[in-house]
Amino acid sequence: MDNNTTRLTLHSQLEAAFPDLPIYYSPPGNLELSYPCIVYEPKAEEPTWASNKPYTIGTRYQVAILSELPGYANKRAIFDIDWIVISGNRSYTHEDIVHDVFTLSINSIT
Repeated sequence: MDNNTTRLTLHSQLEAAFPDLPIYYSPPGNLELSYPCIVYEPKAEEPTWASNKPYTIGTRYQVAILSELPGYANKRAIFDIDWIVISGNRSYTHEDIVHDVFTLSINSIT
């Protein structure tokens, strides 16, 4: 799967998991977001090495669920997307918006 196909597949999976939320891919800084929402963007991925050769090259995305209320009830739905690996999860509040941030990895064997 090429990167664009991977991104579009991820986008449709996020829409299925969170049908009630707007989903934004790398929105420009001047875009006014409506909350709650999901914002995601690509993240650099280093290949996994074995015997001096890359054997997996992954595509990673940083996905943030943004909400005005802590503990957004449906955030666990991200764990139901079966073809991704969640390698990071953190939460913080900035300007009264709660950010639940996940790093999603989609690996492919080369």
